[in-house]
Amino acid sequence: NEINASIQGLSCTVYRQDGEEYNVYVMLREEDRQKVIDLEQIYVRGTKGLVSVANFARVTKGLGPVTISHENRTRIVHVKADIISDENASSVEEKIQKQLAEKYIVPDNVSVAYEGVAKDTNEQVWVFICIISMAVILVFGVMAATYESFKAPVINLTTIPFLAIGVILIYKISGQAFSILSAVGLVMLVGIVVNNGIILVDYINQLRISRRLEIAKKRGKKDRDGEYQIELSAQEENELLYGCVADGAASRIKPILITTLTTLLGDIPMAIAHGEGAELYAPMGQAIVGGLITSTMITLILIPVLYYMTEKKKETK
Repeated sequence: NEINASIQGLSCTVYRQDGEEYNVYVMLREEDRQKVIDLEQIYVRGTKGLVSVANFARVTKGLGPVTISHENRTRIVHVKADIISDENASSVEEKIQKQLAEKYIVPDNVSVAYEGVAKDTNEQVWVFICIISMAVILVFGVMAATYESFKAPVINLTTIPFLAIGVILIYKISGQAFSILSAVGLVMLVGIVVNNGIILVDYINQLRISRRLEIAKKRGKKDRDGEYQIELSAQEENELLYGCVADGAASRIKPILITTLTTLLGDIPMAIAHGEGAELYAPMGQAIVGGLITSTMITLILIPVLYYMTEKKKETK
């Protein structure tokens, strides 16, 4: 501290004039800090008075760092670089680790820690896995309460894993790397992709109720309260179910495609955006567009099949 105050100066007061403030530094005169020997003649206060630096330190010429940084009371050196290729941060980090292990020997008293985008992404991935899991649970709870059943929500949620196909494909085509904002788009997709299944399953349920009522009216089956009720055989129930699933899926194609198209048209400008700030929101738009396309196409086929398989009754021989 004494050497630093003598050579670099120490701010001791502030001089004010005409509304301006000037820091006043006190240091050795310029002619007293020109040579190496001047360092040895600096006096430091000790327990028994002033002692010159030459009595306890030796000044030599050599190479040293301009600044010495510490973290957690340990010397640290930051090596920073930007990625100039199209590779993502994780693959670049793997190559650096491989080169370091093959060509260089890290001393025992030196440890290497990798920071930056790759580390931040890996840490945030687990956070978003928890967020997506919570979103799935909440969506399931809402649908289970609405349908008063656990089968229909499970059928609707089966389309969620298939959105990964579109997300992977669109990132392969665009050459973009998966980022934190891509995970934000996945969280949004959890709530979006189930909408098509809800439209389809709800309409099929309505068809089953209305057609069962029509059959009861034709056969004149009423219960004690005077309402039309009928019990069908397993074969009749399956025939009714098949017709409702086929007709419901066919009639709901148009509204499902319309709702999907409106969402896609709203997100496409964000997905293909370029320019300043586009790197922040473009990955999220691409994730939504890719996941929504594949999940919609699979929904139109998978949901009717799963609905029929889960609701079909076993026929006796």
